[in-house]
Amino acid sequence: LIASIIWTLTTILPLSQLIVDGTDISYNQIIYRCAYLFTKPIWEKLLPALPIIFGVIPNIVVVITTVTLLIFVKRVTGRAKPQGIVTYVYVGITYLISGVPILMYKGIFR
Repeated sequence: LIASIIWTLTTILPLSQLIVDGTDISYNQIIYRCAYLFTKPIWEKLLPALPIIFGVIPNIVVVITTVTLLIFVKRVTGRAKPQGIVTYVYVGITYLISGVPILMYKGIFR
């Protein structure tokens, strides 16, 4: 379920770009790079929402899912094994930390 939600969220930028202005995409043959130009005035309103959609929402989903699963395991079994808790929390933290380099890169070189 989480993967399908995240996959759906990844289509927001390309689809919104095509819906707003399909001719506003440039492609550079030399470096093989596709770039969205964002020249329409509506992008002034839409662009600030994109970091929230791509950066914040997936992280919130991971935190909520981690806490919910830990509570569920505690209720069902009556106790949670420390090894299982530590493993699940490490997986969640690793996911959250994995996004830091790209967020720093986008923040510095944008």
